[in-house]
Amino acid sequence: MTRLNEAAAAAANRANATAATDVTGFGLLGHLHEMTSASGLSAIIDAVSVPLLPKVRELVDDGFVAGGTERNLSFLEPHLEGGSQLERIILCDAQTSGGLLFSCDSGAALDAVAELRESDHDAAIIGTLDTGSIGKIRLTH
Repeated sequence: MTRLNEAAAAAANRANATAATDVTGFGLLGHLHEMTSASGLSAIIDAVSVPLLPKVRELVDDGFVAGGTERNLSFLEPHLEGGSQLERIILCDAQTSGGLLFSCDSGAALDAVAELRESDHDAAIIGTLDTGSIGKIRLTH
């Protein structure tokens, strides 16, 4: 996390977010799995759209992976489809304080991302929620 979630929380409120969580110990995919399971939905994530800190891929390639991240991935494997092993590890990274993940109407999402980018936040639409296997997450490109 490089910034506080205050602006993202305000943008989520303005977008009438239907669900939200900060990304911490369970990683992005772990928190998304909790959201989809509780909502009775599945998710499709465009892995390359997820904003990453610089050199994250290189660090993972060099073996710098926290034990919590490995446990997150092990737990989530039955709920994941697609994506490379590198993407899965990165998106399961156990954060001590990560960004905000929220869901909302697609038009509102575009507005929220534009608002956050105007204030120098690294915001992105990373996927969609869908019906299907509850809690399932499909990683695409």
